[in-house]
Amino acid sequence: MNDVWAMLCPAGEQKENSEQLDPQAFSTPHMDRVRFISLTIGAAQSAYEDHIVLIDALQNRDKSRIEPALTEHLGRIEKILEKIRLEKPEFFQD
Repeated sequence: MNDVWAMLCPAGEQKENSEQLDPQAFSTPHMDRVRFISLTIGAAQSAYEDHIVLIDALQNRDKSRIEPALTEHLGRIEKILEKIRLEKPEFFQD
């Protein structure tokens, strides 16, 4: 992940972008559970499509497509969490 992050954020931009998209924030046990549960509420297809776009942009080293694609992909988490909260309220503590 760090190699990908370094490619996405050249040295001068890492601090600014890292505050927006911290790669460590997306690799926690809690986020693993969220990803697993999201598959049960129909998020698998959009995740798959996002990954296809990201892989293509990375393979082509197309920085103009990488950041927007990654931002959109990671930004879906708020919508996914809201959908999980509505469909599986027993998974949450108030």
